[in-house]
Amino acid sequence: MGLAIFDIDGTVVYGRSTERGFAAWLWRRRVLRYRGVAAFAGFLLRYLPRYGWHITKKNKAWLAGLTVAAVEDEAARFITEEVTRWLVPDVVARIDSHIAAGDKVVLLSGTLDCLAIALGRQLGVTECVGTTCRIDGDRFTSAPPARHPFAESKRELLDDLCGQFSISPGDVTAYGDSRHDIPLLEAVGIPVAVNPDKHLHRMAQEKGWEVLRAGLPGQVAKASG
Repeated sequence: MGLAIFDIDGTVVYGRSTERGFAAWLWRRRVLRYRGVAAFAGFLLRYLPRYGWHITKKNKAWLAGLTVAAVEDEAARFITEEVTRWLVPDVVARIDSHIAAGDKVVLLSGTLDCLAIALGRQLGVTECVGTTCRIDGDRFTSAPPARHPFAESKRELLDDLCGQFSISPGDVTAYGDSRHDIPLLEAVGIPVAVNPDKHLHRMAQEKGWEVLRAGLPGQVAKASG
């Protein structure tokens, strides 16, 4: 048994941020309102010195005040009604092939964990690791996330996953699309660059990694497994 790790945005989901799409979805459905916008702005002001250029990726404060149950329910609907139209068939096929081969498949992404989990249900993937936001009681807070799988932190989470499944990093296949995935891709035995940005493409060429030029998304049924 091997381990296959898939990034979500730009890899499984074509060319867009599931999190930004979800925020727009919540706004259209009047779940997200001005309180969340104010919390987002306050986070930018407070934490810019700590996070610098990456602050917008760390900023999940727009969820502040919303109940966990309501957000999880909306996330499931958003994935089913919207994100399934953005899936990359070639990458979904890779997920299917890993599942068929008996590999453990993990979705590992900086997107919200409720989105990663909901997407995993659509794809037949049970192990999904996303951003874990802080909560107080049953509601989200504006505090920095407790876990945010991004850049080097994905590399650190690889160690946890390998330990969890008793798998060597050399037996891991990882799929990513951007320069932020390079720390993870460098650490595994089989790195795959999916529609890579210029930084990752250059790295893949230098190191002889597989480059998967995946096709445009279409409606994809739930994966087997």
